Amino acid sequence: MDLSGRFSLCVCCNEPLHSIDKQYAADLLPPYVLLTQAKFFECPECRRFYWPGTHWANMKSELSQVSQEAL
Repeated sequence: MDLSGRFSLCVCCNEPLHSIDKQYAADLLPPYVLLTQAKFFECPECRRFYWPGTHWANMKSELSQVSQEAL
């Protein structure tokens, strides 16, 4: 199972995410997120923001587990 492209598409509209500068999203994100995260992504279609926080880490773990079971 190839998981190399994981977390590269918007979960709402399936568009490819674009890396954005932290300052671009600074006024639109919670202060804690800005303090604890360095990488941000935006969907060019629906303008939803993403960052590699705890949910991202949890999903990576789940996908890794599923890929091991598929072997």
